[in-house]
Amino acid sequence: MFKKSQPPPLGRILRFIALWFFCLSPPVYANSGIDWLVLKAQPDGHYSTPDDLATPFQATAETWRTLSQMGETPTTQPTMTAALDFLNAESFPSINILKYRAVTY
Repeated sequence: MFKKSQPPPLGRILRFIALWFFCLSPPVYANSGIDWLVLKAQPDGHYSTPDDLATPFQATAETWRTLSQMGETPTTQPTMTAALDFLNAESFPSINILKYRAVTY
C-alpha cells in the first residue's frame, strides 16, 4: 500500500552542494566580471563590439544596469559617465529605447 521512502539520489545531493558552494562565492567572480565589462568600453561610450548580437544601445544599457546593481558608480568606474552620455544621446525610435533608458535611471 504505502511505499517506503527512498533516500535522495546522489545526483540531487551533489547538485545541492554545488549550488550551495557557488552561491557562497559570487563576489570573487563578480569582480572579474566587472573588470571584463569595463574593458569592453569603447571610446565613444558604448559597451559593445562588432561581434555582439545586441545593439550598442542595448549592450550599453544592460552593462550600465549591471554595474550600478553591483555597487559601481561613475566615480568608481569613469567609463559609466561616457556610457550614460551615449545613452542620453540616442533618439527615441522605439519603445525598447525608452525601456532601456528607464532602466538606467
